[in-house]
Amino acid sequence: EFIANASHELKTPLTRALSSIDIALLQTEIRRSEMDLVKQDILEIDNLIEKLLLLGKVREGAMPKGQIKINLLMETIQKKLYPELFSKQIALQNDNKLPIIIPLPLEYAQIVFSNIISNAIKYSPEKSVVIVSSRETENSLWEVRVKDTGPGIDPKDREHIFDRFYRSNKARRSQGYGLGLSLVKQICDEYGIIVRVESMVGQGSTFILSFPRI
Repeated sequence: EFIANASHELKTPLTRALSSIDIALLQTEIRRSEMDLVKQDILEIDNLIEKLLLLGKVREGAMPKGQIKINLLMETIQKKLYPELFSKQIALQNDNKLPIIIPLPLEYAQIVFSNIISNAIKYSPEKSVVIVSSRETENSLWEVRVKDTGPGIDPKDREHIFDRFYRSNKARRSQGYGLGLSLVKQICDEYGIIVRVESMVGQGSTFILSFPRI
């Protein structure tokens, strides 16, 4: 069933890529716009395949050990997501004041936080702010919060937000396959990190990661 679903998801960008190529070939001079579409679709496929491979690795339990300081991670994420931030003129505000160490190796920490922050950018209005903050809870856990000012998540969608291939009606209007947050959840589960979301329609969303202090 998983392979069938994955194959179905792969067909959409492939079909678009082939259509763009056909249009380009009909022209006496290949236009850059069609080639840009082809490149974009191929990159989508590559990204999807990477996520599928990582999902397979997580399900097999082949997870390396590691950890990274949150401020170092945020510097890496800022550089990685700069094109997305720049295109919408969104500021990524790092309000971390605590010496938090994320119990994830760099590769997986980047996947978790890149997916969450990228979603925050996608659904936030232009010239807004995505805030990453932290605190220590009453039961001595570290808590990292990623807050956006987007449209919020409908209650009926919140319970499925981490399901594989699930996309809300709003999410279907933008690019994506519903794999990112599923991958986030599976990685967090493997490393003992609790991930949840708080959201109200019209008031944005906050993704929260909780884990023991190191």
